[in-house]
Amino acid sequence: MKHILITGSNRSGTTWVGEILKLDKKMNYIYEPFGKEHVTLKKENPFQYHFHYVTKDESLVAKEYLDCCFSENNLSWSKDFNINPTLRRLFSSTYRKLKSIYELTKNYRGYIIKDPLALFSSPWLYENYHLDVLIIIRHPAAYVNSIKRMNWRVNPRDYLKQPELIDNYLLDLKAEIEAFEQTDNNIIEEAALRWKIYHHVIKKYQKEYPDWYYIKHETISENPLSEFKKIFNEFNLEFDKSTKVKIIESTTSSSKINRDVHILKRDSKKNIKKWKTQLSSQEIDTIKYITKDVSKLFYNELDW
Repeated sequence: MKHILITGSNRSGTTWVGEILKLDKKMNYIYEPFGKEHVTLKKENPFQYHFHYVTKDESLVAKEYLDCCFSENNLSWSKDFNINPTLRRLFSSTYRKLKSIYELTKNYRGYIIKDPLALFSSPWLYENYHLDVLIIIRHPAAYVNSIKRMNWRVNPRDYLKQPELIDNYLLDLKAEIEAFEQTDNNIIEEAALRWKIYHHVIKKYQKEYPDWYYIKHETISENPLSEFKKIFNEFNLEFDKSTKVKIIESTTSSSKINRDVHILKRDSKKNIKKWKTQLSSQEIDTIKYITKDVSKLFYNELDW
């Protein structure tokens, strides 16, 4: 059984899709190994950049770290305990260690790796682990609206710190990225350019890796039951009655806007065009203008 990578831009629905796919209990689940949360593993996280692009020189250390992630017995008891050396933590660390040893007895078929931060390294993961890849695409205005709500600021110029990423995938956008200046008040422009960067790369993937599974967030949201069934079938996952119930529960519940990082229960159909009422017409025009060269490859005029 192959591992499965679920990626795309952040705020594209990777968590929602990952939570549904991991309902197949024969699959283990890894949450964002390219992030900074995995500080208690036996191997140190080598990924220093936001949306890190693994270079050839980094390949060995990256593989050592990810091999550790893919091992159930990967927890460093001392690191876990030293985070908060209390009696409670001691028992917690011991429990987690024993649990990881117990997990070794389970017959997992593979791992589901949910990580938008792995987007730029998807080809490296594909070539080194021969995994299946699921990439989620989301409308630029929906993406920007979500980033604005969360106030997640990342300067697009940070990607210039990865020259091999620029040379291999972002050369066409280099001048635009270099010209961008982050200010306190331009989160709309910033997020729109980030969407453009991510989906410019995704469009290149569609040409280079046509066998990968690409799907729009809106397509899943419009018909979640049928689209998830297709995804489960594509990746040879078990689609049973309890999975159907979970999908229905997670896509028909109304949820008010809040600042939670992930809202896993939502009215999926209403969620598709929520940005139309939450962004101003000027903001929408700005997003459309900045992303137009790339967004037209995924969305037509009616989608605006």
